[in-house]
Amino acid sequence: MKLSKKAEEVAGLYAMMLGYSCASRARFKNNFFKDWTEEIQRENENLTKKYGYCTLDGHKQEVVNFKIEPPALFKGRGNHPKMGMLKKSVSKL
Repeated sequence: MKLSKKAEEVAGLYAMMLGYSCASRARFKNNFFKDWTEEIQRENENLTKKYGYCTLDGHKQEVVNFKIEPPALFKGRGNHPKMGMLKKSVSKL
């Protein structure tokens, strides 16, 4: 998962706290994940503002799927015939 610089910084701060007893408390974890989720959502909103719309024939249109998945092995559902096949990365045209 690629994180924004701010979200990565917050995750690093959490990782540094894992050795302390307070990090095992439910309140600490809940508060961290609440704030971290807000930071990630803020970054997603910024991406949507930048890439989520285009102008087509003079009209503003929403771009529904502007994010690209990283390469991975296909999992599928159930006993899918393509299970285990490589989903290749997207290359520039």
